[in-house]
Amino acid sequence: MNRFYPPATWKDEEDPSRHYYLEGALPLEQIRVFSWSWLQKKRQDYTVRTDLNATLFASWRIILLLPAIPTGFAVKYTNQSPVATFAVNFVAIIPIGSILDVVTEELVIRRGADEGLVLIVTFGNAIQLVITVIALVKGQPSIVQTSLVGAVISNTVLMVGLGFFLGGLKHQVQNFNRMTTGSTFNELVLSIVALLIPTAMAHFQYIDPPTIAKFSRAESILLLLSYICYLVYCHKTHKKIIHKLNRIEEGRTREAQLGHGDAWRGIATIGATMAASAGGTINRTAAMRQIQHIPLPKISSRALVITLILDTVLLGFCTTFAVDSIDGLTQKTVLTRNFIGLILLPILSCNLHAIRLAIKNKMTDSFAINVGSSIQLLLCILPLAVIIDWIRNDSLMTLVFDHFQVVSLIVSTMILKYITDDGKSNW
Repeated sequence: MNRFYPPATWKDEEDPSRHYYLEGALPLEQIRVFSWSWLQKKRQDYTVRTDLNATLFASWRIILLLPAIPTGFAVKYTNQSPVATFAVNFVAIIPIGSILDVVTEELVIRRGADEGLVLIVTFGNAIQLVITVIALVKGQPSIVQTSLVGAVISNTVLMVGLGFFLGGLKHQVQNFNRMTTGSTFNELVLSIVALLIPTAMAHFQYIDPPTIAKFSRAESILLLLSYICYLVYCHKTHKKIIHKLNRIEEGRTREAQLGHGDAWRGIATIGATMAASAGGTINRTAAMRQIQHIPLPKISSRALVITLILDTVLLGFCTTFAVDSIDGLTQKTVLTRNFIGLILLPILSCNLHAIRLAIKNKMTDSFAINVGSSIQLLLCILPLAVIIDWIRNDSLMTLVFDHFQVVSLIVSTMILKYITDDGKSNW
């Protein structure tokens, strides 16, 4: 007779009310409560080999595309054609971004779920931030504007749509919290409206460029303050309310999963409830939480810091090589600067964490990453670009966009609002 192995639990020492689960760890009569420090001690056997396996050999994308990084340096310093330089360095940025994703996952494991969302959003936009800074230094503000607009459209339309499709293939109907997604959506609308004001002033009031530059700088400061207030709202003042709403929605999602015949989780929940009545270490509320794997860190702290530094340096070099070759690329091919900025460069900054969460039926978190990335782009990275240009004593970078870019942002936002209004999605 097979014995049932329910999940073992341990408490977070910083938050005793939070329980974690380890699937199938111990027989029912041997369940005990573990501490987080105990779990960390169980994973101290870091070596150079394990660090390399967890970073350079973490996925097939890194293994196959890693040779593109030294090749990108070679084609640049041997004065190859701009087409080859852009193509090779464009490909080289992909494994660099994948390694950055590995670093992000490790930081999320170490810092916890509360700070994890901010880390995922921030490191997901790291490539776009580097592209923005490099393009500004090279005097190409049009690339900055088009790439930022393209990244926002990719997050709000492409990535959300892929999450709905891939998640819907596995789950018949997926639910997400309309209240929490609504607050992030409102912030996104506010950031887009902020772009309409200087654009309308420039195109309809015919205000001179120096005045537009001053107005853009003042508005950029306000946008940065607005983003800080948004972070304080989500992760400080209203954090408990948002978490409570998310837990309610997660409970509904699990009930729907159980209703569709997820027998294993049903048995596991029954077993956890029996353990609660026997030992008192797990209450019924904790027993009804989602039973999941909690991964342990795979990379040592020293290797994590070194990887992050080297990855950022390589990202800066490859991005510089790619941006330098854009002019030659547009002259020798049919590609335009708008196509490169709106389509090609935003592909590099697409955050795959959102799709993984959608496949796991965590649509609220997936939506938060996609929309949160767009909000960070418009309320943080774009104003920073204007301020950096101001510090460099230039007036090339403003908040004035062309009509096509503004209309594209408005249409993508309207589509997102329409498809998420009922709090449900399917493929």
